[in-house]
Amino acid sequence: MSGYIKLYRTILTDLSEGKYKKPLCELSAWICLLLLADYKEGKRGVINTTQESLATLFGWKRSKVIRFLKRTINEQKMILKTNNNRTIITIVKYDLFQGNGIQTEQLSDNKRTINEHIIRRKKKEERSIYTDSFERFWKKLSFRGKSSKMEAFNEYKKYDAKTQSTLAGLVNIYTNSIEDKQYHKHICRVLKYRAWEGIEMPKIMPRIDLLKEIAAKIKLGVRSTSFGPQEAQECLDKNLITKKEYDKW
Repeated sequence: MSGYIKLYRTILTDLSEGKYKKPLCELSAWICLLLLADYKEGKRGVINTTQESLATLFGWKRSKVIRFLKRTINEQKMILKTNNNRTIITIVKYDLFQGNGIQTEQLSDNKRTINEHIIRRKKKEERSIYTDSFERFWKKLSFRGKSSKMEAFNEYKKYDAKTQSTLAGLVNIYTNSIEDKQYHKHICRVLKYRAWEGIEMPKIMPRIDLLKEIAAKIKLGVRSTSFGPQEAQECLDKNLITKKEYDKW
C-alpha cells in the first residue's frame, strides 16, 4: 500500500494532556516523531529534543527510548546526533512522508505513464530501424530467450546478404544442440562468436533416397505429415511407385 494521510499536530497536545493511553506502542512512537519533525525549509525533518522528553511523551523508560532510537537508526529511518545533552533527530526521506502536498500515488502514476510512453516510442523507433531480412530471420528463430533484438540486429548487419539468408538455420542448429536452455547464449553473442561452428551439422539425405523412403511408405498405405501430394507425384514421375499405388494412396 502506498500514499499517505495528513495528521494534525494537535494529536501531540492531546497526548500530552493524557487523552490517549500510555505507554505507546512503537508504531505510535514513530508517528509522534513524524509529527514532532520541523516542516520549515532548512530544518525539514529535524527534531531537536531530549531522550527524557521522548520518554515522558511515549510513557516509556529512558532505556527503552534509547533501544527504539538505535533500532530505527539501524533501519535507516533516521539519523541521530547529540549536542549538549540534546538529541538531534533527522527523519530520513521526510518529504516522502509529507508528499509536499502531492499525492504519492499521483507521482507514481505520472512517472509510470512517462516511462510507458518512452518504451512505446523506443519500440516504434526500433521497428523502423530493422530491415525486412532481419525481421524474417528473427521470426524463424526457434528460441530467443531474453535476447536483445537491437543487439542481435547490430551483429546481424555485419554479415553480407548471402550469409544473412542462412543465419536463422545456423543459429537454430546451435539452439538445438543446447539441451538446457538456461545456458543458451544471447542471440547477439551467437552471431558475434559464430557459436554454431564446431557443432556437427545434421546430415542431409540425398533427394532420391528420401523419395525411395516415401515411396515405400506409400506402397504400405502410410500417411504422414512429413510428406504430401507433391512428394507422392514426384515418386510417380520417377517410377518409384505405380499409378495404381498413387491413386490408392
